[in-house]
Amino acid sequence: MSFETGTINTYSADTTAKFDEIDDDEAKAIEEYNYEQAEFLYNSRCVMAEAHITEAKNHYEDQRQKYNDRFLDLLNQKRSQNQEKFEHDCEEARQRLQQRIEDLNASQKDELHELEGRWREARSYQRTQIEKTVETLLSSSQLLAKSHRYQEAIAMRDKARGIQRRQRHPKIDECDADFQEQFKQMLLRHEQAFEELIAQHEALIRLFEEKLEAANNTAEAECHIDEAYASVEIMDTALLDTKNQDAAVPVVQHFSPRANKSRRGLQSSLVLEEREDAANA
Repeated sequence: MSFETGTINTYSADTTAKFDEIDDDEAKAIEEYNYEQAEFLYNSRCVMAEAHITEAKNHYEDQRQKYNDRFLDLLNQKRSQNQEKFEHDCEEARQRLQQRIEDLNASQKDELHELEGRWREARSYQRTQIEKTVETLLSSSQLLAKSHRYQEAIAMRDKARGIQRRQRHPKIDECDADFQEQFKQMLLRHEQAFEELIAQHEALIRLFEEKLEAANNTAEAECHIDEAYASVEIMDTALLDTKNQDAAVPVVQHFSPRANKSRRGLQSSLVLEEREDAANA
């Protein structure tokens, strides 16, 4: 609460003595059977009292408006501070997200290069095994030829050359298929990792938005509390003002929460009526 008690200025007029004097004159006129004078004094006092009450209300209304303006300025300052904090937090979150994306991208590239390297090594190994098989078949075909088993040697030699001429080999195809599946699973994991980062960032921004709304609601509540305290202080000041007791009760009634609620309801009704008239025009 930013409102400080004891800051309301008392209405400066001093009418108690003046009204007492009029009351005395009225009583004297009645005693003297001068009812015309008594009526005049009574009516004059009523007019003066009404004017005095109006002036007192205006005096305190001006002060309340002054404080309400100050409370509104404080509320706007807090809202501005809350918005600045929200934007600062969002910017920090964005920078952290960018850094995490860059780090994740770098680690995923390393993983991709590592998998590609293992795939090339596996392919090279299978190619070496095929070459060894071809060499073994050719060596065996020579041994068969030396034993004059030419048909068997020819068949084995042709088998070796057939393997050499192949564009694709089952072992290499199997190796490629295995690593293609690994690549596919890796890319899925990478995509999920990025989606999780974005989801976490969006959840954090939503949290910041909720905090901003809560902070603004708190600031508005504090503003309303300050306004209420100002009204209470005005009523206390009016009640304790011994020089203007005739205005005390009307001022209290004017600034009471029930009266304020009624005035707000009346204002709302007038606004609605104006809107309806505009719509029907």
